[in-house]
Amino acid sequence: MELIGVLDFCDGVYWVSNEREGWVCPFGVGDTVDVWVGDEWLAMTMHSGGYRGRYLRAVDGRWLRPALCMQVRVGCC
Repeated sequence: MELIGVLDFCDGVYWVSNEREGWVCPFGVGDTVDVWVGDEWLAMTMHSGGYRGRYLRAVDGRWLRPALCMQVRVGCC
């Protein structure tokens, strides 16, 4: 089952949530989700970049900083 939600940040933790459907999942270092980038879903893994820094990295080497309300797709919480 695929769940589509948005990326949130609260109390020092990233979360994937969907208020309409009423679910929330923690999203931390080592976790992988599909992120809507441009016009495609791109599988990305959360990494730590040092002092509280986080970034998302794709298999092909692309990376980006997590942004609030970024649309993400998870397999299951």
